[in-house]
Amino acid sequence: AAAFETALGGKEQYNMKMYQLAFQSLYTELGVKRDMTKEQAPEYIAKANAYFKKVLPEQEAKLSSNFAMNIYRITKDWDNFAKTAIAYYDNNTTATSMELNSIAWTFYESIDNPEYLREALGWGLQSVKMSEEYANTDTVASLYSKLGDKMNAKVYAEKAISLGKATGQDVSSTE
Repeated sequence: AAAFETALGGKEQYNMKMYQLAFQSLYTELGVKRDMTKEQAPEYIAKANAYFKKVLPEQEAKLSSNFAMNIYRITKDWDNFAKTAIAYYDNNTTATSMELNSIAWTFYESIDNPEYLREALGWGLQSVKMSEEYANTDTVASLYSKLGDKMNAKVYAEKAISLGKATGQDVSSTE
């Protein structure tokens, strides 16, 4: 595993990749399709829950919630996605900086409910606290902007631009 961690850029990236592979094989086994409807989601979620209970009972709750979030994302059921994500991340003390930024960005792109967006802002800020980088600082700036807090949006956008330029990243979408 150590060699793969190094090849993939660290333990966090390795764990994320392994998680993705496990879910992809489950999607295949269950026959999950990208064109699935919202009405089909409960059936797939129930099958996945039974699978996780049988195969990984000690991680069933975490895996089932994560699977449900992915299904709600596929079906663009953003309200159920947001509710499931909030329940999942409010009880997840092991989420990585990258994972928190990813979910916060998904909320920025797909959610309009200010209450839900404030939850995502909290995850974004936690991500920055864990590892301040261009991507997560930009996410925080974007969430502040979407919530109408232009002052904090500007502070974080300027910080993101500075971090991005220092590491040679394209910051044009933030500028």
